[in-house]
Amino acid sequence: MVQFRGAYCTFDTNAIWGAMAEGKHRLFAWLLVQRKILTTSGGLVTEPTQGVEIEEWWNASMLGLPKELKRAKASIMIHTIWNVWKERNRRVFQGVATSPMRVLALIKDDLNYTSLALRREEFSLFS
Repeated sequence: MVQFRGAYCTFDTNAIWGAMAEGKHRLFAWLLVQRKILTTSGGLVTEPTQGVEIEEWWNASMLGLPKELKRAKASIMIHTIWNVWKERNRRVFQGVATSPMRVLALIKDDLNYTSLALRREEFSLFS
């Protein structure tokens, strides 16, 4: 079974593609869950916790949620990982670090803009 690891996906792709996010955000999340995002060193993004695969984290987060709640949670997760990735790139390529509170504010802004653009109120709690 180990030889097939990464050869196929076991996560719910509908959660990513059905999320309320821009296409570039969904594509990024899809690539990240499959560990296909390259870093400047040429290596793949590593898991945040030893022994926890990103795909497992995604599956555990989506497990047992109804469709609408799954879409909302996927959107929040996608916007979060997108903004954390952008912050990582700012630090690596520009040598500039933003505070964690500012990154959180950027995540909330993205969610609010998406909500406004889609005329949805799922993220009104971030206003």
